[in-house]
Amino acid sequence: MTKVDVEKWADDSNLSFSSRDSWTHTTNCTYCQEHGETTVAVAWCSVCDDALCEKCTGTHNRIPSFRHHDVTDLSGEVKVMGKRKAMCKEHQQESLEFLCQDCKKAVCQKCCILYHRKCDAVVTITSQMVTMKTELTEMKKS
Repeated sequence: MTKVDVEKWADDSNLSFSSRDSWTHTTNCTYCQEHGETTVAVAWCSVCDDALCEKCTGTHNRIPSFRHHDVTDLSGEVKVMGKRKAMCKEHQQESLEFLCQDCKKAVCQKCCILYHRKCDAVVTITSQMVTMKTELTEMKKS
């Protein structure tokens, strides 16, 4: 979420603090609220800038033009439910799915075949997510 998204979500949230300094939040689904219903949101779409309940999240993810939106789970541990794919600048129909560790560059499948055949370490981005997350966390701390 961007800073603006977080601020809008926080403004729309009802925050309540307990005596143990932990907090819980409840945000209503933007779409349900437009129809006069009060449904607790379980996800946030940063592209649409909307809170979504479980039912609306399912509907949102089934709409072809919304499939690659960044949809973040608001319940407990934050995780990405839907992903906007990064596309290759040269092969615009190809998503960046690989990481050439030799060149330190994210590449698509066609780039792997054309430009990175002789590189020693080309791996899937998915296989490196835990490592990247750890490195980013460490960088953020320092």
